Amino acid sequence: MVGYDAAGVLTSVVNTQIGSNQRDSINNLTSAMVLHPIAAVLAFIAFLISAGAGFFGSFLGSVLAFIAWLVTLVIMAIDLAMFGVRVAVFTICYCGH
Repeated sequence: MVGYDAAGVLTSVVNTQIGSNQRDSINNLTSAMVLHPIAAVLAFIAFLISAGAGFFGSFLGSVLAFIAWLVTLVIMAIDLAMFGVRVAVFTICYCGH
């Protein structure tokens, strides 16, 4: 498993129980955080390829930048899902709904 047991930390900090589906969602989304540095490295490599190259290098850099953009879109969706899970957990814990 990449990362840490985020659901375990959350239950110990908030002092409440989280269902197995929520626990699995939190842990899977936390494991997907490894995509952040991967997207950063892809974008940096695309920059390096495009910076000192001719037509072919610029085209290859553009393709790599497009792939980095797609990974960044996936990351943004994961971040929004994590925010939604966090809001739901804190609403349940603090508001009692």
